[in-house]
Amino acid sequence: MLSFRLRAVRVGLFGIAATAACNADPDAAALSFGDAPSASANASGVSVGDDPTDDGDGPTDDGTGGGGGDGTGDGLDDDDSPDDDSPTGDDTDPDDADPDDGPVDTGDGGSCQQGDTQSCYTGPANTENIGECGSGVATCSSNGEWLACEGESLPGTETCNGLDDDCNGTPDDGNPDEGGNCATGLFGPCANGLTVCSGGDVECEPTTPAAASETCGNGVDDDCNGTVDDGCTCDPLNPAPGCGVGMQCVPQANNTTQCNGAGNGTQYSACLSAADCGPLFACVQTTVDNAWCMQWCFSDAQCGLFDFCTSLAPPVFANDQEYGVCWDGFP
Repeated sequence: MLSFRLRAVRVGLFGIAATAACNADPDAAALSFGDAPSASANASGVSVGDDPTDDGDGPTDDGTGGGGGDGTGDGLDDDDSPDDDSPTGDDTDPDDADPDDGPVDTGDGGSCQQGDTQSCYTGPANTENIGECGSGVATCSSNGEWLACEGESLPGTETCNGLDDDCNGTPDDGNPDEGGNCATGLFGPCANGLTVCSGGDVECEPTTPAAASETCGNGVDDDCNGTVDDGCTCDPLNPAPGCGVGMQCVPQANNTTQCNGAGNGTQYSACLSAADCGPLFACVQTTVDNAWCMQWCFSDAQCGLFDFCTSLAPPVFANDQEYGVCWDGFP
């Protein structure tokens, strides 16, 4: 009797299982037809006696809704946990921050996001935004790396332009572009010069600056105005004290005197210029073909026998005194 009942139970169970199998959804997982499941066994892949949230397949999400994954099995990071849908355990969501990827997660370990820009400067730290130096812009590439700095201005060689080219805080320091030989355009000893940087421009500065006044009698245009010994007071009949030994004191139409070099010609010596005549004589042209050395005078008493003090045209003066020359009237 006992054996019959157990068999009946087996038969009844088989019938129930078979009926359930016939009516089941064909897409649903099939159940095992082996021995009846126990509290510890898991023949069908469904836990019978454990925690209902544990699917028994470990921490990897296999899409069955177990507690080890995010419960969706869609391959995406739905719950922001570090180890879920990616087969390698890495977070594949590019919008999630990953402490191993820098400030922005690019998915490949980059340090920036494509298209980002930032200020940059590759010159010495103490020159940035000083003088002509300035920062540029770096752009993030598609692989999450910063590209080269573009548009920056770095320190250069100082030139004379009024700018701080070397970015040390001082424009035109060191007098750039100095020391070249140049012509000043001035007269006398001021004619030659050297280049200097002044106010952002290269200028020619005389090697010998102009004197405040003439040194009378030296035959030099000390004040560099184009006239030798101008403003000097000298006596045409005694030129040495004002002009120096061997120099002439020449009256001028504007009541000034000028010291010129003298020669050896005396009264009525033929001459081509004043340099041919001695210190007391002027070279005077009497005809188209004749010029003679004649002594300066301002009265007949200063002239020799048969000579008269004759005015010149235009008249000349020295120290408010009109001067002429001693002439006998013959060509």
